[in-house]
Amino acid sequence: EIINDTSKNIIISCVYRAPGSCIRSFTDKINEFVDHIKNKTLFMCGDFNINLEHPVALRTSSDFFDMIYSLGLVPLINKPTRITTQSATIIDNIFTNRKEDVVKTGILMTDISDHLPIFVVSKYHN
Repeated sequence: EIINDTSKNIIISCVYRAPGSCIRSFTDKINEFVDHIKNKTLFMCGDFNINLEHPVALRTSSDFFDMIYSLGLVPLINKPTRITTQSATIIDNIFTNRKEDVVKTGILMTDISDHLPIFVVSKYHN
Protein backbone atom coordinates (compact mmCIF):
# COMPACT_ATOMS: atom_id res chain seq x y z
CA GLU A 1 0.00 0.00 0.00
CA ILE A 2 1.26 3.44 -0.95
CA ILE A 3 0.02 5.98 1.59
CA ASN A 4 -1.06 9.28 0.07
CA ASP A 5 -2.05 12.14 2.38
CA THR A 6 -3.78 14.20 -0.32
CA SER A 7 -5.56 11.50 -2.32
CA LYS A 8 -6.63 7.85 -2.20
CA ASN A 9 -4.07 5.32 -1.02
CA ILE A 10 -2.82 3.00 -3.76
CA ILE A 11 -2.89 -0.78 -3.43
CA ILE A 12 -0.68 -2.80 -5.77
CA SER A 13 -1.32 -6.52 -5.58
CA CYS A 14 0.10 -9.52 -7.39
CA VAL A 15 -2.19 -12.49 -7.96
CA TYR A 16 -1.58 -16.04 -9.17
CA ARG A 17 -4.22 -18.66 -9.89
CA ALA A 18 -2.80 -22.11 -10.59
CA PRO A 19 -4.10 -23.76 -13.78
CA GLY A 20 -6.92 -26.13 -12.97
CA SER A 21 -7.65 -24.63 -9.54
CA CYS A 22 -11.24 -23.80 -8.63
CA ILE A 23 -12.31 -20.58 -10.34
CA ARG A 24 -15.31 -20.11 -8.02
CA SER A 25 -13.06 -20.16 -4.93
CA PHE A 26 -10.61 -17.80 -6.65
CA THR A 27 -13.43 -15.41 -7.58
CA ASP A 28 -14.72 -15.45 -3.99
CA LYS A 29 -11.23 -14.52 -2.69
CA ILE A 30 -10.97 -11.65 -5.20
CA ASN A 31 -14.42 -10.38 -4.14
CA GLU A 32 -13.41 -10.52 -0.48
CA PHE A 33 -10.10 -8.76 -1.14
CA VAL A 34 -11.65 -5.92 -3.17
CA ASP A 35 -14.43 -5.49 -0.58
CA HIS A 36 -11.78 -4.77 2.10
CA ILE A 37 -10.06 -2.02 0.12
CA LYS A 38 -12.95 0.23 -0.88
CA ASN A 39 -12.04 3.90 -1.35
CA LYS A 40 -8.50 3.01 -2.42
CA THR A 41 -6.94 2.93 -5.85
CA LEU A 42 -6.22 -0.65 -6.90
CA PHE A 43 -3.82 -2.15 -9.41
CA MET A 44 -4.29 -5.93 -9.31
CA CYS A 45 -1.68 -7.60 -11.50
CA GLY A 46 -0.96 -11.22 -12.16
CA ASP A 47 -1.27 -14.54 -13.89
CA PHE A 48 -4.97 -15.32 -13.62
CA ASN A 49 -4.83 -18.40 -15.91
CA ILE A 50 -8.21 -17.39 -17.29
CA ASN A 51 -8.14 -16.48 -20.97
CA LEU A 52 -9.67 -13.04 -21.43
CA GLU A 53 -9.11 -12.92 -25.17
CA HIS A 54 -12.64 -14.14 -25.92
CA PRO A 55 -14.42 -13.91 -22.55
CA VAL A 56 -17.87 -14.84 -23.85
CA ALA A 57 -16.58 -18.01 -25.55
CA LEU A 58 -15.95 -19.82 -22.26
CA ARG A 59 -18.32 -19.66 -19.31
CA THR A 60 -15.47 -19.51 -16.77
CA SER A 61 -13.89 -16.55 -18.58
CA SER A 62 -17.26 -14.85 -18.94
CA ASP A 63 -18.13 -15.30 -15.24
CA PHE A 64 -14.72 -13.98 -14.16
CA PHE A 65 -14.98 -11.00 -16.51
CA ASP A 66 -18.51 -10.20 -15.23
CA MET A 67 -17.24 -10.33 -11.62
CA ILE A 68 -14.32 -7.99 -12.45
CA TYR A 69 -16.67 -5.43 -14.00
CA SER A 70 -19.17 -5.73 -11.14
CA LEU A 71 -16.36 -4.73 -8.76
CA GLY A 72 -15.69 -1.60 -10.82
CA LEU A 73 -12.43 -2.95 -12.24
CA VAL A 74 -11.30 -2.82 -15.86
CA PRO A 75 -8.59 -4.86 -17.59
CA LEU A 76 -5.64 -2.90 -18.96
CA ILE A 77 -4.02 -5.59 -21.13
CA ASN A 78 -5.79 -6.59 -24.36
CA LYS A 79 -3.11 -8.46 -26.32
CA PRO A 80 -1.83 -12.02 -25.76
CA THR A 81 0.64 -12.47 -22.91
CA ARG A 82 1.39 -16.15 -23.45
CA ILE A 83 2.18 -17.18 -27.00
CA THR A 84 3.02 -20.71 -28.13
CA THR A 85 3.09 -22.37 -31.53
CA GLN A 86 -0.46 -23.62 -30.84
CA SER A 87 -2.10 -20.67 -29.08
CA ALA A 88 -2.01 -17.05 -27.97
CA THR A 89 -3.87 -16.21 -24.77
CA ILE A 90 -4.47 -13.24 -22.49
CA ILE A 91 -4.03 -14.94 -19.11
CA ASP A 92 -1.90 -12.22 -17.48
CA ASN A 93 -3.45 -8.85 -16.79
CA ILE A 94 -3.62 -5.71 -14.71
CA PHE A 95 -7.02 -4.63 -13.41
CA THR A 96 -7.71 -1.20 -11.93
CA ASN A 97 -10.55 0.89 -10.56
CA ARG A 98 -8.83 4.12 -11.72
CA LYS A 99 -8.39 3.84 -15.48
CA GLU A 100 -8.39 7.63 -15.72
CA ASP A 101 -5.02 7.67 -13.90
CA VAL A 102 -3.39 5.26 -16.37
CA VAL A 103 -0.77 6.91 -18.59
CA LYS A 104 0.50 3.82 -20.41
CA THR A 105 0.25 0.03 -20.39
CA GLY A 106 2.08 -2.58 -22.35
CA ILE A 107 3.67 -5.93 -22.89
CA LEU A 108 7.42 -6.40 -23.06
CA MET A 109 8.57 -8.67 -25.87
CA THR A 110 11.22 -10.95 -24.35
CA ASP A 111 11.99 -14.65 -24.18
CA ILE A 112 12.96 -14.80 -20.49
CA SER A 113 9.73 -16.65 -19.64
CA ASP A 114 6.84 -18.45 -21.31
CA HIS A 115 4.72 -15.44 -20.26
CA LEU A 116 5.40 -11.91 -21.50
CA PRO A 117 5.94 -9.27 -18.79
CA ILE A 118 3.21 -6.64 -18.49
CA PHE A 119 3.36 -3.12 -17.05
CA VAL A 120 1.35 -0.03 -16.20
CA VAL A 121 2.42 3.59 -15.76
CA SER A 122 0.05 5.63 -13.61
CA LYS A 123 -0.26 9.25 -12.56
CA TYR A 124 0.53 9.80 -8.91
CA HIS A 125 -1.44 12.57 -7.22
CA ASN A 126 0.64 14.22 -4.53
